[in-house]
Amino acid sequence: ADEQQKAVATRSVKIGEEEVKCRAIADTAQADLEEALPFLEAAILALNSLNKKDLTEIRSYNKAPGLVQDVMEAVMVLRGSDPSWAEAKKQLGDPNFIQQLVNYDKDNMSDR
Repeated sequence: ADEQQKAVATRSVKIGEEEVKCRAIADTAQADLEEALPFLEAAILALNSLNKKDLTEIRSYNKAPGLVQDVMEAVMVLRGSDPSWAEAKKQLGDPNFIQQLVNYDKDNMSDR
């Protein structure tokens, strides 16, 4: 009986330590989420403000301005496409491009 009590006590201590570690990880993840959410909300508002005229203007660039290039590379990576300006221009021509971005499953993204 003493051996069992010692084993249970040892396990209880280990479980308590693991609980503390798990809680710390969860707290860090929650803090990261709270930091990221305003950026997500701003991105959604910006996306919803785009229209076909905006996409036509972006496509007209022979060489995209730096920030446009960065954003389009990120979009291409998320869509699993070649992150080149040529591919971005091609996809910008898709009449459903904005709607596809609006409907993007942002809740199930991989770590790529």
